[in-house]
Amino acid sequence: IDTEALLANASEDLLSISAIAANLADDVEGTPRSVALAISRMSDGVRLLVERALDHIDTPNPAVPRTKV
Repeated sequence: IDTEALLANASEDLLSISAIAANLADDVEGTPRSVALAISRMSDGVRLLVERALDHIDTPNPAVPRTKV
């Protein structure tokens, strides 16, 4: 499996984790709710990082010189 496919799957998994945690937060109160919301938000943040990596797969960083093979 190539890197792009792995990142796409990771993004979908993180979206699912966020949705599960958000739904759980609707059913509980107090500390468990705070924990569920934190998991949802952390998942969203990591998903943004994965999406950013996907955006940059085909666009190399111009500041990094390419080495000749």
